[in-house]
Amino acid sequence: MGMGRRRWVTIADPVGLRSCYDPWGNPGLGGERTLAGQPKAMLTDLETLSGLVSDLEFTMLRAELRKKFSRASQGKLRLTRNEHREEVVQSERQRRILEIRLND
Repeated sequence: MGMGRRRWVTIADPVGLRSCYDPWGNPGLGGERTLAGQPKAMLTDLETLSGLVSDLEFTMLRAELRKKFSRASQGKLRLTRNEHREEVVQSERQRRILEIRLND
């Protein structure tokens, strides 16, 4: 089985330009989203998680992920820096990447 070609993705500058409200409360530019790094790792994690929680909890998690990605594509997430439990934070390892945070 051959590996597909890598697809380079332009990263918005400043961070959050597309997916997040700006400081004046205007939505970002919106656009298509992609998973950073190895998407298979996230899918493997979700598969593992599905065996550890109830079907209802996993359904709620999937719905929350869909909603967050939809809001990101509309530029309607909130980026706040250095605060615990926010919707979106900058990655500690790669500051150009945003991480979507889920509710408890």
